[in-house]
Amino acid sequence: MNLLNRLGLTRGNRKMIGKLHCKHRSPFDIDEDLIKKIHEIEDIIDTDIIINSGCRCPDCNKAVGGKNHSAHLKESHSNNKCKALDIHAPTSRMKWNILEAAVKSNITRIGIGSTFIHVDTGTADDGYPPFVVWTY
Repeated sequence: MNLLNRLGLTRGNRKMIGKLHCKHRSPFDIDEDLIKKIHEIEDIIDTDIIINSGCRCPDCNKAVGGKNHSAHLKESHSNNKCKALDIHAPTSRMKWNILEAAVKSNITRIGIGSTFIHVDTGTADDGYPPFVVWTY
């Protein structure tokens, strides 16, 4: 079984593609619950998901303008796993489909950017209040 299959990043013909992590991180740094929820979103919208930005090290996070306590940083969470991915969503229809699917998949933290939807599974225990939506 290859690495992506072991991590749950591929299922059947579906695969998450794009920038799952910076060059200083690996797919093993991504929270398994987040991966499961991304697959749920894929199933609901019936298409592969392209990741614009995933797990980052502090230096790469700073370089892209990320916050110091970003959910993209594995160091920000008690389980030492990244709990945020930005899903490519270039059209308003794609944004709607991802937003609707994210809510159905019990994603409780969503950010809306011009070309992406940020989804994260950060917890209140780690300083991430649930049931919030924001824009960039």
